[in-house]
Amino acid sequence: MFIGALRTGKHQGEGRDIMPPMPWPMYRQMSDEDLSAIFAYLRSIPPIDNAVPEPIPPEDLPQ
Repeated sequence: MFIGALRTGKHQGEGRDIMPPMPWPMYRQMSDEDLSAIFAYLRSIPPIDNAVPEPIPPEDLPQ
């Protein structure tokens, strides 16, 4: 799912578009080995308790 999300730019690899500021296009050409290493690192650090608001597409942001 992690690799799919970074390859496609879709939430969980198949859902809605991943919104900025996530720079997924910069990661899409990385090897599976590199992406797996990033995933392993992220799994190794303790999680934080952070309420994430629903995404707002850039075109819906107030001007």
